[in-house]
Amino acid sequence: MTSPTRLRLAKEARALLPFWAAIAGLMFVPFLSQGVVGPVVSYIVYIFGCALLGSVGIGHEFQHRTLGYLLTQPISRRRLWSEKLSALAVALLGLLLVRLGLGLTALDDSDSDFPHRRVLFHLDAYLLLPSLLSLCTGPVLTLLARGTIGGMTLMFVCPYGLLTLGVQFPLKMFPGQPMPDILYRATMVTSILYSGALLLLGYWCFQRWEDSHGAQEVSLPAPVMRAFAWLADQVMPARGGVVIQLIRKELRLHLTAYLMAGLLIVLWLLLVAVGFILPSWNKEILLLPSLLLSVTIPLIVGVGSTAEERGMGLLDWHLTLPVSARRQWFIKLLAALVVNGVLSILLPGFLVHWAGGMFNETHLLEDNFDGPQLFLFLNLGLFCAALYASTVSANGIRAIVGAIVLFIAGSVVCFHFDKQLPSQALVLTPLAESLVQVFLRLPRIGSLYFDFWTTNSHLNAVIWSGTFLFLCWFYRLTLMNFQRSLGSLWLPARQLVCLLVAIELFAVFLHFVGLTLAAMKDSGWRVSSVPALHQPTFGLCRVRSGYENGGAFVTPRCASTQSG
Repeated sequence: MTSPTRLRLAKEARALLPFWAAIAGLMFVPFLSQGVVGPVVSYIVYIFGCALLGSVGIGHEFQHRTLGYLLTQPISRRRLWSEKLSALAVALLGLLLVRLGLGLTALDDSDSDFPHRRVLFHLDAYLLLPSLLSLCTGPVLTLLARGTIGGMTLMFVCPYGLLTLGVQFPLKMFPGQPMPDILYRATMVTSILYSGALLLLGYWCFQRWEDSHGAQEVSLPAPVMRAFAWLADQVMPARGGVVIQLIRKELRLHLTAYLMAGLLIVLWLLLVAVGFILPSWNKEILLLPSLLLSVTIPLIVGVGSTAEERGMGLLDWHLTLPVSARRQWFIKLLAALVVNGVLSILLPGFLVHWAGGMFNETHLLEDNFDGPQLFLFLNLGLFCAALYASTVSANGIRAIVGAIVLFIAGSVVCFHFDKQLPSQALVLTPLAESLVQVFLRLPRIGSLYFDFWTTNSHLNAVIWSGTFLFLCWFYRLTLMNFQRSLGSLWLPARQLVCLLVAIELFAVFLHFVGLTLAAMKDSGWRVSSVPALHQPTFGLCRVRSGYENGGAFVTPRCASTQSG
């Protein structure tokens, strides 16, 4: 191996290593929580990491505007392509080894809380397929999208969406049974053929590639871009004051989100057509586009609000406009909230209800989700994490990784779900319970949880007041980061530490309220023995262990007062 080849491979490794390390760490973090949620989240992070690495290999050239310089070097494009694929293959192999090292393939097949676990986790083929699809399809989709975020968007819709359909088809057609061998083999053969075809297409595109313009995160063909510009002009006319022009610019900035929504609508139409062709097919698969919209759109919209302009070097210039930074940030936030609300809340709900009406499945949403509150809070959490990460990141892809890190780490640090408790019960983590012992100096009384969506006005006032104060503080932090030039990361680190401490202290305060209600119960207040899922209660309860018919169980002792 010559010295120039080693230098080029080292360059590719430096581009992939930070993202590889972040994903490998995130795969371990969910195991800090209890129950089956940790392995499931870790597997989802693994799939996300494969898509990210598959897009970064080519996408970082677009971000740094170096693809044109790379193609003009006196080196054959075949060698450049093989070097990029070699570095990507090593990174994906390392991620696969980390995934195997976590022991996820040894999960018990008999766990009734997660059926078909053998299909999704135990078979090594479903560990290899995400890596294979990322290696073969990630570079070409990133080339077509002209950016990392666009490449990831196409990967989640095209190869990963097809893989999900390949898994779900036999699961829904044969519920409660192992995947038939012929369908399993058909899925594997189809995925391999698809990967080989796109690998050849990627090589063909790279051989004939011409770097025509700059580092926009996603770029569509010229006719599509002209149609999009015309539609934007119709929605927001070009004439008007400075504020109108800023709103128009912000709405046009979220092109990737519109592309993702359009592709998922096409996927939904295909699923509807399959539902009419195969009436016996379980219609729960129609929830897939809505779920993808709800998870991906908050990340894309939050990241695109600031990180893309910072990566293109336009943010400092925008701050010199004769419009205050406070007003510019308010317009950015308002436009992002509108786009996120339409594409990740209204559109998924519309698709689910319309599909339920067409197939007479009006219970489709209610049977799969306990209520809209949890969905809204998860959407808000993803959006806030992405928005904050975009204000402290140099480009969009770093902002996406930072948003995932913030969301998963924050969720694990603050709360976790316990499968032995009601489905909407969030349990204080050991860190929060330790803070209870330190600050309140009270004896340990066992785990404490609260029904997060209680309808009692008193506890709702506490929870929603804390949420409002958090949002005000969050707005102030993001405005400060928006106004400053990107330099040291010590200020964002201090901000996050203060934010997590504040959330933990709020959890401690809720724990203290629970102890107070327990004392009121011991004093003779009328309470309910077990909180129903939709029962109006204070919802703060202690958990004690007991035995029934020789088996262990967990009984929540409610310290809540019934309404009315």
